[in-house]
Amino acid sequence: MAVPTLPGSARPRHHAPPGHPSRRTQRGRWTVISVLALAFASVLMVAAYANSELTPDSVHETDVQDNVPAEVLQGGPIINAAGGTPRSYRMPPKTIALTFDDGPDPWWTRKVLDVLRRHQARATFFVVGSEVARQPVLTRDIAANGHELGAHTFTHPDLTAVPSWRRHLEYAQTQLAIAKAAGVQTALLRFPYSSKAEAFDDRDWPVIREAGDLGYLVVVNDTDSQDWARPGVDAIVRNMTPPGDSGAIILLHDSGGDRSQTVAALDRFIPAMQARGYRFTTVTAGLNQTLADAAATTPPMRENPAASRLDRWRGAALLWAVEFADGTLRVLALIFVLVGVLALGRTLLLLVLAGRHARRRRARSWSWGPPVAEPVSVVVPAYNEKEGIAAAVRSLAGGDYPEIEVIVVDDGSTDGTADIAEELGLPNVRVVRKPNGGKATALNTGIALARHELIVMVDGDTIFEADSIRRLVQPFADPAVGAVAGNVKVGNQDTMIGRWQQIEYVIGFNLDRRLYETLQCMPTIPGAIGAFRRRALIDVGGVSGDTLAEDTDLTMALSRVGWKVVYEETARAWTEAPATLEQLWKQRYRWSYGTMQAMWKHRRALVEHGASGRFGRRCLPMLSLFGVLLPLLGPVIDLMAVYGLFFADWTKTLGAWLAMLALQFVTAVVAFRLDRGPMRSLWSLPLQQFAYRQLMYLVLIQSVVTAVSGVWLRWHKLQRTGETAVSGRPGRTAIARARAALTRDSGRDRYIDTLRAVALGRVIVYHMFGFAWLSVVFPAMGVMFALAGSLMARSLDRNSGGAVVVGRVRRLLPALWVFGAVLLAAMIWHDGWGQLPAWPRLLTWVVPVTSPPGTEWVADGTEVLWYLVTYLWLVLLSPAALWLYRRRPVATVLLPLAALAVLELASPLAEGPVQAVVTDVATFGACWVIGFAHRDGALRRMALPLLVGGAMLALGVGAAWAVTHRDEFGYDLNGLPLAQGFYSLGFVMLLLRARPSMAWLSRIRVLDRLVTLLNARAVTVYLWHNVAIALCFVVGDWFGVWRLGDVGYLPVALALLVVPLLLVGWVEDLGGRRRPRLLPWRPSVPAPAAPAEARSGARRALSGHSR
Repeated sequence: MAVPTLPGSARPRHHAPPGHPSRRTQRGRWTVISVLALAFASVLMVAAYANSELTPDSVHETDVQDNVPAEVLQGGPIINAAGGTPRSYRMPPKTIALTFDDGPDPWWTRKVLDVLRRHQARATFFVVGSEVARQPVLTRDIAANGHELGAHTFTHPDLTAVPSWRRHLEYAQTQLAIAKAAGVQTALLRFPYSSKAEAFDDRDWPVIREAGDLGYLVVVNDTDSQDWARPGVDAIVRNMTPPGDSGAIILLHDSGGDRSQTVAALDRFIPAMQARGYRFTTVTAGLNQTLADAAATTPPMRENPAASRLDRWRGAALLWAVEFADGTLRVLALIFVLVGVLALGRTLLLLVLAGRHARRRRARSWSWGPPVAEPVSVVVPAYNEKEGIAAAVRSLAGGDYPEIEVIVVDDGSTDGTADIAEELGLPNVRVVRKPNGGKATALNTGIALARHELIVMVDGDTIFEADSIRRLVQPFADPAVGAVAGNVKVGNQDTMIGRWQQIEYVIGFNLDRRLYETLQCMPTIPGAIGAFRRRALIDVGGVSGDTLAEDTDLTMALSRVGWKVVYEETARAWTEAPATLEQLWKQRYRWSYGTMQAMWKHRRALVEHGASGRFGRRCLPMLSLFGVLLPLLGPVIDLMAVYGLFFADWTKTLGAWLAMLALQFVTAVVAFRLDRGPMRSLWSLPLQQFAYRQLMYLVLIQSVVTAVSGVWLRWHKLQRTGETAVSGRPGRTAIARARAALTRDSGRDRYIDTLRAVALGRVIVYHMFGFAWLSVVFPAMGVMFALAGSLMARSLDRNSGGAVVVGRVRRLLPALWVFGAVLLAAMIWHDGWGQLPAWPRLLTWVVPVTSPPGTEWVADGTEVLWYLVTYLWLVLLSPAALWLYRRRPVATVLLPLAALAVLELASPLAEGPVQAVVTDVATFGACWVIGFAHRDGALRRMALPLLVGGAMLALGVGAAWAVTHRDEFGYDLNGLPLAQGFYSLGFVMLLLRARPSMAWLSRIRVLDRLVTLLNARAVTVYLWHNVAIALCFVVGDWFGVWRLGDVGYLPVALALLVVPLLLVGWVEDLGGRRRPRLLPWRPSVPAPAAPAEARSGARRALSGHSR
């Protein structure tokens, strides 16, 4: 039959209209975005490098001095280490060279220059290159006033702790900065954190010789003013004064904090010493005078010779890069403040206005008016909704409202949706079939066929509660109300993605609707549950197909013509939210893009009068600020958080992030209380900050790019699974049964079990005897991470990512908490409360995002915790990593190694706990991903010559790096991350390719039980083995074990390790939700494999679901 339509309801079909972006266009767009993101990250890296924090100078403890020549230790503060014979020099008598470190500073350096000018004294300024880049005019003024410039490196690192190439870079960049700023170069170099020549040790001497070979004179001091400690003007003057009439190079600072004491001390010291007959000169002038007095044949040095034109050009590029990076950082800081103000303002608005809305609605005196009992027509547009249409229609037709007609408009479904609805045989349900034309035409068809004035629109996957329709239409007692928004709940909350969406629905949607109703600017009635007056719909010409967000478009149109739109919180409907990231991306992409289309369509409301103008000037700015601008700028919060963790004060950054999380949590609690729903989903709120929020940022960015480019986005159909039950709780679905079928096919892999047991044994022997060669013979940590990656992939194939991550974390943390409780008690007993680490770091004993701290007394226990921290981060990253691996396997394997190479070669991160975590994750990330390849069978499918060749290449790179970077411990891969990463990768590639028969293991009962025990208690063994080793020497000496040599202590350590296995090993069983056992050493018997048909069917169900 011909179906009637409302005027203006004919819309183009939403299939593939002209102008839809092709895959190539989309790839090109993302390529451009990726390149811009890489460039932006590079700018931030420059800013991070140039903003390295300076640590105030202090005297380092002197180490062994066996290799430092006596003439240097006993000589003067100017050292020329070029050639085979080092030479040192002093200032002539009654000659002082004032030297200033860490500048130039825009305030204090000028104060120092004023004092020097007033007393006609010259000085030498050892400048930091990054500060020169920021103060080029001031640097030029220093040289123009007759003072000398020396190099103090570019970022002020401890030069003994960085590789040779980094030292060369520090020197060269400082020279380029000086060349551009002042047009000169310098041969003087002062190491950060250096003091006097007598303090040089064997760590310093190779660096001094290297600097000499590069043509530098290394300058230290005779007297240290210690002004960095701000001891007072009198103390500084006293520290500066040389003994007798001797000359001196004096160390001061013109930057790094408040230098008022330094300026005051100079103003007193210079005239006092001039009165004693002293002259003030530069280091080079004083050196030349010393050489002249000694009638030396060495030609005099030139003081700051002119720089070459090429160096000035290169310096200009360097200064521009630093200036641009600093400017970018300042812009980000302003955006950060803007985002903070917007977020805080939105939160306050929500809490105040939404709270007022809830109190008004829940007051005993509140009423919409007389009870509404008019007949209701329910329109259900449906396209391929066979999974959920039956439950949805039953819930609508069987409600407690007196008179309901349900109109199911089948929009050309190909899966039998209409047949399913008809077969229900419900008397108040009509099914209308029409050619596919899009949701808007289906809704308009249902509106035209509806018999009643009140019309409810419902999505085909939505389940209504029995009283939902009755509650939803009560606001129509107010004749001004034209539309009512209901309360949408997520039905499939059994996955992490579902829980995150439930939090978003309650906070981001329902709480917002309270705010928007209070401000009389409701922008959207959800498609899942909304009620309308027919007259209101006719006033706006029905449902428009001009945008992809037809619900938002319709709501804005109703408000513009003067109808009131309200929110009824008690009318609840349960909808099936996207169950995969891909589906979620498509849905939110459509929502975001459609909302922007609707805002643009209704933009004239901003300048119109009457109801349209009131709506436009309230709603559109609110949506622009809080719906577009705030989320669009939201990544700046995460960007600055990451920047702060890596390159600034990580404790303050962590504190700020926790404060933000606390604010969100308070908002969430308020929202859930107002919504009167259970709060069990809120435990996943912190995890939401690490994935879901960033995904929404990317969706909005892509939507903005699409909108700006002007292309049309086609309709994305969400694949339904029918998981939503009437109660809103997910039932046991075919997917759950499919996962269970795959789970039954899960006998223990005794080869993996044996490898893990061997790795644990190797770790114990290594820590017991310290044999460096063991890291080459069997790189145990790489093996353990590869095995863990394989098992992680297996679990992710069976369950949702959130459930697997939670399960892994639950197994790990209880054992760590017990271990931490023992160690913290030991620290308090031995060292007292005052010696405990600061409280922010103590929190890492609860959630080890970085290595938990401890005092030196328990260092043997805490030094192994890096493995658990790395494991935790790799577990958290695994869902995304596995998704990426199955699309770009080779790139995913190489990505951690590339990151590791950058970390080792460029050293972009400041030393600290964050840098250690990033390095460890990058070191073993490739092994973890190779575990994915093992699980997927990719290693078995790879041609053997190709696999062996790739493995040998990785082994060779790792071995070559180890040979060329050998330290005092020999070829120990554990101290060489880059060598460890490559070598372990090659090793596990070969190890996991092998599939030997393990039938022999069950015949050796003792060994079989030992392997089982070590696997069941792997975390306990790893945590406690180093403590057992530390105690074995004390206990062993009681029994005279020392007579047997070091080997005699090993049985003692193993015996001590049994104690925690018995006392606290069962905690692992609790974490794994197993029955606690004292010694779980019974060999595991593989469960019977599921029939082939069941397994294949299960995999088909899962693969269909995942797509």
